[in-house]
Amino acid sequence: MENTNRSLRVRTNVGDDKFITVNLSSDYDVLEILSLKINQKGTYRYHTSTYGVIVGRVLANNGFGVPNAKLSLFIPMDGNQDVIENALYPYLSTGGKNSDGVRYNLLPSQQRDDCHQVVGTFPSKRLMLDDNSVLEVFDKYYTYTTRTNESGDYMFFGIPVGSYTLHMDLDISDCGKLSQRPRDLVYKGYTMEQFENPNQFKIDTELSSLSQIFSQDTTVVVKPFWGDEKEGTQIGITREDINVNYKFEPTCVFLGSVVSDSSNEGISKKCVPTNRMGEMKELITGSGTIEIIRKKIDNSV
Repeated sequence: MENTNRSLRVRTNVGDDKFITVNLSSDYDVLEILSLKINQKGTYRYHTSTYGVIVGRVLANNGFGVPNAKLSLFIPMDGNQDVIENALYPYLSTGGKNSDGVRYNLLPSQQRDDCHQVVGTFPSKRLMLDDNSVLEVFDKYYTYTTRTNESGDYMFFGIPVGSYTLHMDLDISDCGKLSQRPRDLVYKGYTMEQFENPNQFKIDTELSSLSQIFSQDTTVVVKPFWGDEKEGTQIGITREDINVNYKFEPTCVFLGSVVSDSSNEGISKKCVPTNRMGEMKELITGSGTIEIIRKKIDNSV
């Protein structure tokens, strides 16, 4: 049977494009952009779309995508909340703080693993299912929340046309294959006093003081996803990349020792061993060098 699915791919330049215009007819099945896809089904309902699309990539190392970065389109509290909801979501801006002194954030409120430090307040699925107030706050204010995939890409689809504050929180100790430990930052010049221990970062209500947390705010304008250009409407996809001011570098730890006999008990010029050679009390330590041979993808060494 002939495959009739029609897939269209949008070419875009990482870090450069801010708005992408695509000439589309309604007979496509899948629209691909970055490592993401948009299905055609249910897209065309009016003459001009009342919603738009935001796509982008969270970048580090001059273009490398960072996974598991948290993003949201911030919605300020509207003032029509009861006491409980006001305590759960008191934010008028992304710099606003709750009663515990923690600012608005998208970082998890539960521990991921033994090395992960909980510094965020974002509710877990279990908490939302068990608490109706938390669920109502989530539905109202965290509607447009996502995270980057393994390629570092994200998408918001079906966003009402308008201007928004795009907020990003990244915990470099919880970003998949790129996750860092304090010792990785020590190699960059950080001191051990800035961390709990070599394997754990510090905890603080002031998130900006933590070396593992990177946050950014930027303004994005959402235009109609589709429509009739003859009516003077600017249509297309909003593109917003976020550059993280941190360089991910691979590190490793070698454990071992260099032990030898003292000069008095070493092998002589005649290569004759002594009776005391190898005795524990006669052994001494010394320095050594580690040499590495690395084979690259192109088979060069």
